[in-house]
Amino acid sequence: MMMDSPFLKHLDTNYVPTEGEIPIIKAIIQEDKAVLEELEAQIVVLTAARDGRAARIRRHTALLSPIKGLPDDILSTLFLTLLTHPGHRDEWISNAHPAVALSHVCRRWRQLALQTPMLWSSINIYIPSLFQGLPHLPTALDDDFRLGPNLPKIELAARWATRLMQVLRMTRLWIERSHQMGTRWRLHPCFWSYSF
Repeated sequence: MMMDSPFLKHLDTNYVPTEGEIPIIKAIIQEDKAVLEELEAQIVVLTAARDGRAARIRRHTALLSPIKGLPDDILSTLFLTLLTHPGHRDEWISNAHPAVALSHVCRRWRQLALQTPMLWSSINIYIPSLFQGLPHLPTALDDDFRLGPNLPKIELAARWATRLMQVLRMTRLWIERSHQMGTRWRLHPCFWSYSF
């Protein structure tokens, strides 16, 4: 319980305490600091209890999610429908691609995504350019290369080779996941588009 302060009428004013009042004010401050520390400790305990209870509620609510009851064939059809969305049609190979994102939701979705070759049957492969100043290159993938004038050419070439190897590894993985359903190649100025 908060001790009544004999200085309430002086708070937020220009009052100057006397020599005899200073120890009393310090005692009030010390008591309030001790109470504040205790309250903060209680807040930590209550916050942990609240977060634990909220997590328990979320995890139990997830068990009731209607999508968990969908049969695999319907769920895989929904996966394929996502690829036809206008915002995803021209997506190139990356961790942001819907097929990759779907395969990282949960164990069941990953297994289903990997067992759905059509999900991996059409890809756009972005080949990073070693040259600068091409306005049509996607800047999100070319951050290293836009710095080109400030980097030694050998370092720029090494970064380009590393990026190219990443693209090659991802392309091989994509083709493997498509179970090689047949290939169609289209070459574009900045990236290649493949359909299997």
